[in-house]
Amino acid sequence: MFKKAASLILCMVLLFSMIPANPDNAEAASKETAKILNDTLNIRKGPGLSYGIEAIAKKNETYPVLERKKEWVKLSLPGNRTGWAASWLVQIQSSSKTKMVSTKSSDLRIRKGPGTGYSVVGTFPAGKQAAVLKTEGDWTNISYDGVKGWISTRYIEASSGSSAEKTQPASGPTGYITAASLNVRSAPNPAASMLGSVKKGTPVTILKTEGSWHRISYSGKTGWVSKEYVKSSVSENKAETSGTVTASSLNVRSAPSLNGRLSGKVMKNEKVQILEEKSSWSRIRYNGSQTGWVSSLYLKKQGESSGKEAAGKTSGSIRLTANGTNIRSNPSVNSQILARGTAGQTFKVLGVQNDWYKISLSGGKTGYVAGWLAEDTTYGKMISTPGQQAALKGKTIVVDPGHGGIDGGAKGAGGTLEKHLTLKSANTLKGRLQAEGANVILTRSSDLYISLSSRVTTARVKAADAFLSLHYDSNLNKTVKGMTFFYYHSSGQKLASSLQNELIRKTGLKDRGVKFGDFHVLRNNNRPAALIELGFLSSASEEMNVNSSSFQQNAATGITEGLKNYFK
Repeated sequence: MFKKAASLILCMVLLFSMIPANPDNAEAASKETAKILNDTLNIRKGPGLSYGIEAIAKKNETYPVLERKKEWVKLSLPGNRTGWAASWLVQIQSSSKTKMVSTKSSDLRIRKGPGTGYSVVGTFPAGKQAAVLKTEGDWTNISYDGVKGWISTRYIEASSGSSAEKTQPASGPTGYITAASLNVRSAPNPAASMLGSVKKGTPVTILKTEGSWHRISYSGKTGWVSKEYVKSSVSENKAETSGTVTASSLNVRSAPSLNGRLSGKVMKNEKVQILEEKSSWSRIRYNGSQTGWVSSLYLKKQGESSGKEAAGKTSGSIRLTANGTNIRSNPSVNSQILARGTAGQTFKVLGVQNDWYKISLSGGKTGYVAGWLAEDTTYGKMISTPGQQAALKGKTIVVDPGHGGIDGGAKGAGGTLEKHLTLKSANTLKGRLQAEGANVILTRSSDLYISLSSRVTTARVKAADAFLSLHYDSNLNKTVKGMTFFYYHSSGQKLASSLQNELIRKTGLKDRGVKFGDFHVLRNNNRPAALIELGFLSSASEEMNVNSSSFQQNAATGITEGLKNYFK
């Protein structure tokens, strides 16, 4: 009897051992894992700091990745549990060969099915990567930033994923270590685990650059080091040509493609050395020893004609990047406005004059569009705002769209909900700040309720150089209008004043002044913080004004210029 029972139990054990406990987790484990970088890390019940803690992970522990959502990753935990970790506190490691694709199109539409008749479920930005799930005819099914859907195959190109990067032979510019002993880390983060160190004078290969970090190859090993202590060695044997930058501000990238990471900027009339040319890109040396790739369209080689009109130096068409874009009679912000364009609208290019595109309009007419409000349909965005300073480059700005989810905020005379309008303003501002080189974090990116303490925590964890809380006001007196600027600590008073000057100038709204405000997001914030009431929704005329694309663009410009002045 005992032998029969033992045999039965053994069979059941063998049977259940053949059934995977969680096939979804097993599939995810074969693709990506997350390695914990902090000594301890809170794993939360949802993708945000406002969610409760599900578990606490320890440094160097690894967990299968199930899903990505914005700046959060969903992990498979022991005991068939799941939880969310902040992506900036983990290192994603790939163990599969998932096919990755990228696009040069700006915000390529992701649809619910393989065809234009299906609804749009998201967008796939230029320069980003997405995992390919399958392909049907002219359509490709992808997974990007937590969204799964279909995009047109004609607008994408193959892109190497993280797994491919691990197996590729080391290639890239060479350099040598200038510090006596330089720590090598597992990720571009000072909190990442140490892999070892390299001594002064050690030759290295620079594989890629992320912010202030280089990923290097040395003695058969790879890792991340501070690029401050790596000096590039540029061969002096190649024939070089001098060149001059013709755009107000030209992006320098790590590779001859819009997918290359932004590694610097060169300004108008700056002299550079052209090391090599590839298609429509030039590899240059600037600032003494720094190297990178720029669009050849905005370089004038030594000896070339200096004529202002650069007809033919584009792919032939541009796409507007902002609603309410002014089309003017001459290449100047002071010239007459002929028409206004919308984001995504395309025009034939007749030439480039200074930082303006000369375009063809209907009826045989011509007009001019500011280059920083448009992008070449082939080469992407090349011209930045004139007179752009480096004041915002590398600065971390936390933008807080007020209210959200169950908290709708003020309701306008015409039905506008404050929570929707603050998110619209935050997204418009985010794009403008990123174009200036800032690192922008939104406390919420959708219609979610986020606690006040979580908003403040985001500013603290991200070590924000500035925290901006965006709101719209309401009053029983329907005639009250204007903007109000609030601060609590002295560090916020200067910030609020800088924003006040530029916002009022750009929008023309009534100035209600800079005031002390006893608000949680200001009072409990140890970073420079300001809260802006961008207008009164209770006023029917002001509600209509603040909802307009022109106001949103002007407000974003005003805040951007105010931040520049603050950091200067």
